Amino acid sequence: MTEFKIIEKLDEFSKLRQPWDELVGRSECDNVFMRHLWFEEMAAANSLNSSLAVITLWKDGQLVAVAPICRTHQPFKGVGTKAISFIAGEPTPRCNFITSDIEFVEPLVERMLELPDWDILYLENMENEAPTTKRFIELLETNRYGSGFQKAEGLQSPYMTINGSWDDYWESLPKKRRKHLNKMCFRRLDKAASYRIRHIESADEFEEFAPNMIGISGKSWKSEYGTDIRADSPEGKFYTAFTPRAMKQGLVSIFTIELNRQLAGFEYLLRNGCNYSATRCDYDQEFKYFSPGSNLKIAIIKHISELDGPCEYDLTGAAYSYKIEWCKDIRSHVTITVGNRNLKGRFVMMAKNSILPFVRRFSSRIFPVEHDMEPKS
Repeated sequence: MTEFKIIEKLDEFSKLRQPWDELVGRSECDNVFMRHLWFEEMAAANSLNSSLAVITLWKDGQLVAVAPICRTHQPFKGVGTKAISFIAGEPTPRCNFITSDIEFVEPLVERMLELPDWDILYLENMENEAPTTKRFIELLETNRYGSGFQKAEGLQSPYMTINGSWDDYWESLPKKRRKHLNKMCFRRLDKAASYRIRHIESADEFEEFAPNMIGISGKSWKSEYGTDIRADSPEGKFYTAFTPRAMKQGLVSIFTIELNRQLAGFEYLLRNGCNYSATRCDYDQEFKYFSPGSNLKIAIIKHISELDGPCEYDLTGAAYSYKIEWCKDIRSHVTITVGNRNLKGRFVMMAKNSILPFVRRFSSRIFPVEHDMEPKS
C-alpha cells in the first residue's frame, strides 16, 4: 500500500528526520546536502515556513521517495511567475528527488505536477548522469506532462578522486605544476613570520571561529561582488545554524590558515565518510601573496590522502580556472523548466523554446559577433 503526504509547515517537516535520513542512505544521492538537517536549516534561513510543498511517498509505512520542493516566485523577462523549486540556496552543490528505487520517480513526478497554483516547475542543478535525473527527463520527453519543458546546462563542477598517499598525488602532477606549487605556495608560505593550518571539527571550536568566518569573507575578493557571507543574509544564517548541529554528527570540517598570527582564510567542507565537498573558500586579500587558498587545498588533499580510499574532493560550483588547476574531472548538472498548462506556463515555454531562440538567431545575422583581429607586427 502506497500513500502520499504533502508537508507544508516547518514543524511538520522537522518530524521527518529519521525516516528521511534512512531514505538518503538507501538512495543514489547519499550526501550531506541531501540530508534532513540541510533542508531543515535551508528552509529556516530562507523563511520558507509557509511555502513548503515537500512531497513524500510512503510504501507499507516506510518512506520511499521525496521531492524536496517549495513554492517560490521566479521572474521571467519581467513577468512574475509562481514556481515550484528545490529547497536550495547558495551553498547547495546540487539537488534531486530522493528515491530508494527508480520505479518511484514516475509517481512522485506525477504527484508533484498535480500540485495546484503554479506556472512553472524550475529545478536547478540536477546531476546530469544520475539515474533519477535521466528517468525524470525520459518522462518529460513523453510530452504527457505540462505544456513542454526545457533542459539547460547547469553548473559544471570540478572534482578529483584521491586513492593513494600525498606522495602518489604529488608524483602524478606534471613537472610544471609541481614547480608552480613549490614557488607560489611552499616557498611563499615559508616567508611568513609565522603560519598555522588548523582543522576545526567540533561545535565549540566553530562557535569561537564563526565571527572570524564572516570577517574573512568580508575581506575577500567576493565582497567586491556582494557574494561574501553576511551575518544577516540567508547564507550567513544558514551556516551559523547548520554548522554546529552538523559538526555534532561529524558532517562538517573546516580548515583554517593563520598567517602572521592572524586568521587569513578558510575552506568549509561537508564530510560524508571520506568524501568531502567544499561549499565555501574565502581568504583575506591582505594575505594574497602567501596563496592562502592554494595552501589550504594542499592541506586538505594531504588530509584526505591519509584516509582509506578511494575518496572524493569535490570543489562544487562552477568550473572556474582556479578550480580546474586542481581538478580535471567535471560533474555536469542540468536545470529543468516545465511549464504548467495555464496561460503563463504556456507563455514561458513558448518563449524559452521558440521565441527567444529565434530572436537570438535573427540578432546574430543582423549584428554578427566581431572577432578581434590578430595584431600586425
